[in-house]
Amino acid sequence: MDKKRGVWSRAGIMLLNLLAPGLGLLRLARWQIAFLLFSMSAIVLLFWRFGPLVSFEMLIATLLLGLTSLGAALWLSWKFSRELTPDRPWYTRWYSILGATAVALIVDIVLTSPDHRRYRNFYMPSEGMAPSFLTNDRFIAYMRTPAVLRRGDLVLVRTDGGVIYLKRVAAVAGDRIAMKNGVVVLNGATIPQRPLQVEMTKGSFGTERAQRLEEQFPGERRPHEIYDIEREPADGLAEIQVPAGAVYLLGDNRDRSADSRMPPEEGGLGGPVSISRIAGKPLYVSWGSSKPIGTSLSR
Repeated sequence: MDKKRGVWSRAGIMLLNLLAPGLGLLRLARWQIAFLLFSMSAIVLLFWRFGPLVSFEMLIATLLLGLTSLGAALWLSWKFSRELTPDRPWYTRWYSILGATAVALIVDIVLTSPDHRRYRNFYMPSEGMAPSFLTNDRFIAYMRTPAVLRRGDLVLVRTDGGVIYLKRVAAVAGDRIAMKNGVVVLNGATIPQRPLQVEMTKGSFGTERAQRLEEQFPGERRPHEIYDIEREPADGLAEIQVPAGAVYLLGDNRDRSADSRMPPEEGGLGGPVSISRIAGKPLYVSWGSSKPIGTSLSR
């Protein structure tokens, strides 16, 4: 009479797959299926570590592949774990599983380290980029410095403290930029602002009345929207010229953004930012209330 495994023993084998899809099946001497499912998950990890710039649909497809490999590993491990096999190969012993687990964890750590992934998911912790992005909006970013930066581009920038901000390029190398009463003056020309509507916004300062405006920098493909809440010292900026290898960054919520206008001791970027500090660019909305999921953020 064949021996049966208990529920808790079967559950333990099934949960091995949470460490790496296929480990549970390796424990059950189903190494062919284990190798297939582990390979599927490895492809996903390699893509997020080394993958090229792709569409939102391709990103979703890779995520579904990873979830499929995990789901299949869990289900098949539960299915095949009912019967005890008397003569198990050496690779199903606890020490082999432990070794395979260690290897899988090392691979996972190396390939999914946030500092080395090509793709990362971010969320907006503040209102500094409203109305373009609201607090807690999430987006997927491509973590490589763009080859070309243009006015109006959205970029991720590292502060001196290593924190990553989302800001908009207002001026590039060689540009002269100033601000008068909250309006950008670029190379001596005032950037027009078109009033849209007045809104009540919620942020770190509570509920505030904000004027939503539309503006468009020279060379920008389409206009973007900004908030003007009140008169602030940062609404005035003496003209400076952006040096070579740098850009000048602004937040869309002009009165609530720590950007190039603010010194580092106030959480800002301290003037023009070296391109070497640009960590990447946002690609697609992954969750949020300001834009539909999948909305492209590259301009």
